[in-house]
Amino acid sequence: MKKRMIAVVIMLSLILSCFTIVSFGASGTKKMTTYNVIKKKNTVYCAAHRGVFKVNLKTGSVKQLYNRDAVSAATNGGTYSMKLYKGYVYFLEGGPMLNTLRRVKTKGGKAKKLADIPNSYAIKKNKIYYSGFNTKKEKLYDGVMKLSGKSKKKSKYKAKTTNKETNSPGYYINNVYEGELWYGDGYGNGEWHDTYTEYLVVKGGKPIKLCTYYTYW
Repeated sequence: MKKRMIAVVIMLSLILSCFTIVSFGASGTKKMTTYNVIKKKNTVYCAAHRGVFKVNLKTGSVKQLYNRDAVSAATNGGTYSMKLYKGYVYFLEGGPMLNTLRRVKTKGGKAKKLADIPNSYAIKKNKIYYSGFNTKKEKLYDGVMKLSGKSKKKSKYKAKTTNKETNSPGYYINNVYEGELWYGDGYGNGEWHDTYTEYLVVKGGKPIKLCTYYTYW
């Protein structure tokens, strides 16, 4: 009887330890939701093909916070996955192998490159957790850094980003096909490219033009 009681106690201890391990593992991920369109009162931030734009809904004015050059946008895609945090817009920019995480002040100014990452990042308590990639070892790793991009080091936490189109129903980016247009260098050389114009669709209002871009495919 005594041996059976000891066995039961050991079994219960093993079960409890398993639950402890699972709970610890579940807390090892920093999660964050990002958006391609963020509405904040009368201001809408848009991650578009040619960069990040700030739209004033009262005046209809458009300010480009970050300019993605035409060739890079056509080759590697535009910007996406924005997060507003303490006066900055954090966003991702498509790249040939890795994407670039940048930030720019909501008032405007020069955008700063923070890191090259595959896709995921999460901002928690003045730190950025991200999934990094070591190009030399060709291996993924979990990292953490300051909001400025400094003091990069490995982290015990994983980063998981859920990107959504908009944080406010009725506000989203619409692509309108303009046709195949000629892009020349002024010396008789050039190419035909499929061309699109991006508009911010405004709930109950007229769409606002953001930018025009072309593609190579």
